[in-house]
Amino acid sequence: MVSLTPEDKSRVRFHLNYSALDSIPDGDAMRLETAMDRIRDNSTANYIRFMLDALDDIFNNLMTGETFDSRQLIQGKCCPLA
Repeated sequence: MVSLTPEDKSRVRFHLNYSALDSIPDGDAMRLETAMDRIRDNSTANYIRFMLDALDDIFNNLMTGETFDSRQLIQGKCCPLA
C-alpha cells in the first residue's frame, strides 16, 4: 500500500472542503484519512496527483478571474492511466 504525501493530503482536504473539520462528521474525516494512507499502488497515487494538479489549475484560474474552457485548461496534459 502507498500513502499520499502530507502535501497531497492537504490538497485533498482543501478541494473536498475538509479543511474546516468542525463541520465534517468524525467518521467521515477518519475514513478520508484512512483512505489517503491506504492507496493500493503507485499508479493510483499518480492518478490522484494528476487530478489534484488539474483541480489546482482550475481553482487558480477561478481565483484570478480568468475565463477558460475546462478543455483548454488541461490541454496538453496526459492522464497517467490513459
